[in-house]
Amino acid sequence: LRGTDARSAVFHGDDRGSYAFYSVAVDNVGNREAFAPLAQAATRVEVAEDVFTIVLSAAPETGGTVSGGGSFAQGAVVTVTAEAAAGYAFARWEEAGQVVSHNQAHTFTVSDHRSFVARFTALPPPWDHGFTNRGTGWRELEWFGLYAALGGHWHWHTTHGFFEVAPQSTLDGVYLYLPDMGWLWTRDLAYSFFFRLEDRLWLWYLPESTQPQRFLNLESGHWESSP
Repeated sequence: LRGTDARSAVFHGDDRGSYAFYSVAVDNVGNREAFAPLAQAATRVEVAEDVFTIVLSAAPETGGTVSGGGSFAQGAVVTVTAEAAAGYAFARWEEAGQVVSHNQAHTFTVSDHRSFVARFTALPPPWDHGFTNRGTGWRELEWFGLYAALGGHWHWHTTHGFFEVAPQSTLDGVYLYLPDMGWLWTRDLAYSFFFRLEDRLWLWYLPESTQPQRFLNLESGHWESSP
């Protein structure tokens, strides 16, 4: 500042810039005060960043957990994550009732306050829901008998032997794969009747028959056997 007796002034500096200030007096005939060896004032410009809040919730609350929310500076890249609880599946992320993403891990750039809801859907009960645990991996259903889960979709039944259960099986019906018999459908109210998907016909299993298992083909009237 030159030619002023002002005691204050407005200074505009660049973000993260450091500045030093000196005052030098000049009298009315031009005599100039010597420069001070040290700055008489110093400052650093720090422009406050815009900070936004990311709020997360789960619906229903028992459906799963959410993580990744909090306060973030504008321009930050943030990932929010949803994890389904047992018996539920992740469906989508929503904001203000609108679908944002179908990915469990949703990544975005922060530019404003956001509020996301992770939607979860309840899975249908498994086909053997309500089984009695007989210990050491053995299970029992009143209508189906004694069997053991071997891992994956494979099981061992005391009379049917090895069988595979299709993932889409529910309480409304179980899809079983029996060697030599193919894919069969049955349920609590139908067993010991099986519907064979390959040729779309009904079979009746002779209870307790094993080695071989005997199935009556209800269309042809002939017996079929499976080891």
